[in-house]
Amino acid sequence: MYIPRTLDDLMLLVEERAPEGLQLEFKRELPASGKNDDLARDIASFANAGGGAIVYGVEEDPQGRASRLVPFGLSGAPERVNQVAQTLLDEGLPVDEILAIEQNGGKGYLVVVVPPSSRAPHFQKGVAFGRAGATTAPLSRRQIGELFAKFPGFAEEFGLVNRRPGRVSARLEQHQRGDSYHRLVLENDGEDNVNEVDWRWTWPSETPEHIPISASVDSFPIHLMPPGAEVHALFIVTMGASLPKEIVVSWQDDLGIDSSLTWPMSW
Repeated sequence: MYIPRTLDDLMLLVEERAPEGLQLEFKRELPASGKNDDLARDIASFANAGGGAIVYGVEEDPQGRASRLVPFGLSGAPERVNQVAQTLLDEGLPVDEILAIEQNGGKGYLVVVVPPSSRAPHFQKGVAFGRAGATTAPLSRRQIGELFAKFPGFAEEFGLVNRRPGRVSARLEQHQRGDSYHRLVLENDGEDNVNEVDWRWTWPSETPEHIPISASVDSFPIHLMPPGAEVHALFIVTMGASLPKEIVVSWQDDLGIDSSLTWPMSW
């Protein structure tokens, strides 16, 4: 994350016509004193999007690129930003830095460095905002849910355990006994049990003339695979076999909900 810290840094942004982005936004000035909600929304959007810097006193062109510096009165500005961040969100959000870069006569620029937050998503008057490219936009229900799942703050607050669900991955390994021997490895790479694990090949054509012969096909389905467990099945590939390109693995979780994934196979 780039953070301009000096007047020379700001002048360089304009000289190079630097673009706004996911972690950088330009504002001509602070919102008017009666529009602290706008200021809170901007701060929350960066906290929800993994952090960033808001530079006040830089005017952007219609393409969102820095076009000129517009110094404004800095008196009380850092204190106002800090107060808004602490009081107008659903809970106080400390900002990493509020850099006042003075140019002359008490006028200058303000760089607000917003950190990523382990308490995301943050709401401003019941709405969670995030970054959509170089703009601020309300988060969808799905995006809000993803933030609750991603950051530990919500789970810690309510005493929840944030775990990866059980999932069965599949891969092929060449067996040491020769080129015609392959081993299918199924692994539960989640943090919960999986049950009734089974699989099936898919071929390029519906009816292959020859198929691989399994030496251990009778071991399926597997009724229980705890987290980290592996199951191996040895295959001998017959000469001229039409080899499957994918394998579909299916399983149930502890609530009886069915899941499946398709994995590509490389022989």
